[in-house]
Amino acid sequence: MKETNGIHVLIIDDEPLYTEPMEKVLNRYGFIVTIINDPREVKEKFKPDIFDVVLLDMTMPYMTGLDVFEVIRKKSPSQRVVLSSGNPTSESKCIKLGFAAFLPKPYKVKSLYDVIISSIGQV
Repeated sequence: MKETNGIHVLIIDDEPLYTEPMEKVLNRYGFIVTIINDPREVKEKFKPDIFDVVLLDMTMPYMTGLDVFEVIRKKSPSQRVVLSSGNPTSESKCIKLGFAAFLPKPYKVKSLYDVIISSIGQV
Protein backbone atom coordinates (compact mmCIF):
# COMPACT_ATOMS: atom_id res chain seq x y z
CA MET A 1 0.00 0.00 0.00
CA LYS A 2 1.34 3.39 -0.93
CA GLU A 3 1.23 6.70 0.94
CA THR A 4 -1.96 8.66 0.40
CA ASN A 5 -0.65 12.21 0.74
CA GLY A 6 -3.40 13.72 2.82
CA ILE A 7 -6.63 12.12 1.61
CA HIS A 8 -9.19 13.27 4.18
CA VAL A 9 -11.50 10.54 5.49
CA LEU A 10 -14.49 11.14 7.74
CA ILE A 11 -15.47 8.07 9.77
CA ILE A 12 -18.98 8.09 11.20
CA ASP A 13 -19.35 5.14 13.56
CA ASP A 14 -20.66 4.90 17.12
CA GLU A 15 -17.98 2.46 18.34
CA PRO A 16 -14.82 4.25 19.60
CA LEU A 17 -13.15 0.90 20.32
CA TYR A 18 -13.42 0.31 16.60
CA THR A 19 -12.77 3.79 15.21
CA GLU A 20 -9.70 4.69 17.28
CA PRO A 21 -7.52 1.80 16.02
CA MET A 22 -8.82 2.40 12.49
CA GLU A 23 -7.75 6.04 12.76
CA LYS A 24 -4.22 5.03 13.82
CA VAL A 25 -3.86 2.58 10.94
CA LEU A 26 -5.13 5.07 8.36
CA ASN A 27 -2.86 7.80 9.74
CA ARG A 28 0.13 5.49 9.20
CA TYR A 29 -0.69 5.44 5.48
CA GLY A 30 -0.94 9.24 5.33
CA PHE A 31 -4.72 9.64 5.53
CA ILE A 32 -6.12 12.56 7.49
CA VAL A 33 -8.91 11.13 9.64
CA THR A 34 -11.81 12.81 11.38
CA ILE A 35 -14.15 10.75 13.54
CA ILE A 36 -17.75 11.38 14.53
CA ASN A 37 -19.02 8.82 17.06
CA ASP A 38 -22.48 10.34 17.56
CA PRO A 39 -24.41 10.50 14.28
CA ARG A 40 -26.47 13.44 15.56
CA GLU A 41 -23.31 15.56 15.29
CA VAL A 42 -23.19 15.16 11.51
CA LYS A 43 -25.70 17.98 10.99
CA GLU A 44 -23.31 20.37 12.71
CA LYS A 45 -19.85 18.94 11.98
CA PHE A 46 -20.10 17.79 8.36
CA LYS A 47 -18.93 20.52 5.99
CA PRO A 48 -19.00 20.20 2.20
CA ASP A 49 -15.72 20.10 0.27
CA ILE A 50 -13.57 19.05 3.23
CA PHE A 51 -13.66 15.25 3.09
CA ASP A 52 -12.53 13.17 0.14
CA VAL A 53 -14.57 10.22 1.35
CA VAL A 54 -16.93 9.37 4.21
CA LEU A 55 -16.96 5.90 5.77
CA LEU A 56 -20.41 5.47 7.29
CA ASP A 57 -21.65 2.74 9.62
CA MET A 58 -25.17 1.54 8.93
CA THR A 59 -26.31 0.64 12.44
CA MET A 60 -25.95 3.36 15.07
CA PRO A 61 -28.12 4.75 17.87
CA TYR A 62 -30.27 7.83 17.23
CA MET A 63 -29.86 7.78 13.42
CA THR A 64 -29.33 5.01 10.89
CA GLY A 65 -26.63 5.20 8.26
CA LEU A 66 -29.35 5.98 5.70
CA ASP A 67 -30.55 8.93 7.82
CA VAL A 68 -27.00 10.26 8.06
CA PHE A 69 -26.49 9.72 4.32
CA GLU A 70 -29.54 11.90 3.65
CA VAL A 71 -28.09 14.71 5.80
CA ILE A 72 -24.77 14.48 3.96
CA ARG A 73 -26.45 14.45 0.54
CA LYS A 74 -28.46 17.59 1.34
CA LYS A 75 -25.25 19.43 2.22
CA SER A 76 -23.06 17.91 -0.49
CA PRO A 77 -24.83 15.95 -3.25
CA SER A 78 -21.58 14.72 -4.80
CA GLN A 79 -19.89 13.58 -1.55
CA ARG A 80 -18.41 10.09 -1.88
CA VAL A 81 -19.80 7.90 0.91
CA VAL A 82 -18.89 4.27 1.61
CA LEU A 83 -21.46 2.34 3.64
CA SER A 84 -20.11 -0.21 6.11
CA SER A 85 -22.13 -2.79 7.98
CA GLY A 86 -21.96 -6.15 9.68
CA ASN A 87 -25.43 -6.91 8.33
CA PRO A 88 -25.72 -8.46 4.90
CA THR A 89 -26.36 -5.74 2.34
CA SER A 90 -25.80 -6.05 -1.35
CA GLU A 91 -23.26 -3.74 -2.91
CA SER A 92 -25.50 -3.22 -5.95
CA LYS A 93 -28.31 -1.99 -3.67
CA CYS A 94 -25.91 0.50 -2.03
CA ILE A 95 -24.72 1.78 -5.41
CA LYS A 96 -28.34 2.27 -6.51
CA LEU A 97 -28.94 4.34 -3.37
CA GLY A 98 -25.98 6.56 -4.30
CA PHE A 99 -23.18 5.17 -2.14
CA ALA A 100 -19.71 5.00 -3.68
CA ALA A 101 -19.22 1.47 -2.31
CA PHE A 102 -20.16 -1.03 0.37
CA LEU A 103 -17.63 -2.44 2.84
CA PRO A 104 -18.83 -5.45 4.85
CA LYS A 105 -17.72 -5.72 8.49
CA PRO A 106 -15.47 -7.09 9.75
CA TYR A 107 -12.86 -6.10 7.21
CA LYS A 108 -9.11 -6.15 6.89
CA VAL A 109 -6.95 -3.03 6.64
CA LYS A 110 -6.20 -3.78 2.98
CA SER A 111 -9.94 -3.90 2.16
CA LEU A 112 -10.50 -0.58 3.92
CA TYR A 113 -7.55 1.00 2.11
CA ASP A 114 -8.68 -0.37 -1.25
CA VAL A 115 -12.28 0.81 -0.93
CA ILE A 116 -11.18 4.33 0.07
CA ILE A 117 -8.74 4.60 -2.84
CA SER A 118 -11.17 3.15 -5.38
CA SER A 119 -14.10 5.29 -4.18
CA ILE A 120 -12.17 8.50 -4.85
CA GLY A 121 -10.97 7.27 -8.21
CA GLN A 122 -7.29 6.72 -7.40
CA VAL A 123 -7.08 3.09 -8.47
